[in-house]
Amino acid sequence: MLGMRVLLSTAPARYWQTTNFMLVNFPPLGLASAAAAISPPHSVKIVECSKHRFRSHNLFAEVKRFGAQVVCFTNNFYPDSVITQKVCRDLKEAFPGLVTVVGGQAPSFLPEDYIEGGVDYVVLYEAEHTFAELIEFLDGKSDKDVSEIEGIAWRGEDGQAVVNPRRALIQNFDDIRMPRRDLLPHYPAFTVRGYPSTAIETV
Repeated sequence: MLGMRVLLSTAPARYWQTTNFMLVNFPPLGLASAAAAISPPHSVKIVECSKHRFRSHNLFAEVKRFGAQVVCFTNNFYPDSVITQKVCRDLKEAFPGLVTVVGGQAPSFLPEDYIEGGVDYVVLYEAEHTFAELIEFLDGKSDKDVSEIEGIAWRGEDGQAVVNPRRALIQNFDDIRMPRRDLLPHYPAFTVRGYPSTAIETV
């Protein structure tokens, strides 16, 4: 059982000058959580286009090097939806058979826009359980049809967007695995034992 090779990424951004602080200084924990939801034998890699100022050719090189079968983007800023959809189309042209997935705030509210823009699947709202089920389906290991996976949008045989019923929100956060921070080596972590400074008690 080889499993799927899944690459998770932020798309090459168009608005770094306005989203620079957030994209560069905050780790993409949504991607790390999605990565944690995928169990072996699937292989997962995170490529942070925004942090490293990657252009499309840099991303394509990473996709080729990793041998990705599925590429998933997170898209929380709607102004980046155009480039996200274009990158998905270009990836599918460059790598026949590649499956593209987009999740995040923007596609959760406008899934039809992304499907019509060339994306294969949209993961709506909370991704952890939905993304895991989708990967199992793509790997041919699921007993569900695509129409039975809650919380996704996909393209029907007529080419039109199909939006499945929304998945119920996760009630027990203990059911969620810890984010795969090991796949985010470029973010420092500050840890301390005890209080790191001095304190003066005042009355």
